[in-house]
Amino acid sequence: MAAAARDLVRRGLSPGLGVAVAVGDRVVFTGAYGVADADTGRPVSEDSRFYIGSTTKSFTGLAVALGVHRGELD
Repeated sequence: MAAAARDLVRRGLSPGLGVAVAVGDRVVFTGAYGVADADTGRPVSEDSRFYIGSTTKSFTGLAVALGVHRGELD
């Protein structure tokens, strides 16, 4: 996970990102990579907040796909 996140930043696909992985109700991994503010170079921290923007479209699409897969939607 950490290597993939660092690679995204290194390749310029994101200036910075925060990662959290949960298994059940336990957070098993957290990480902060790159910069939160490209102008100042302020690094991402585990407390950094990001605007969600159009990301909600992905969550909605996944929820619909799961509903179809489970037979709850058609």
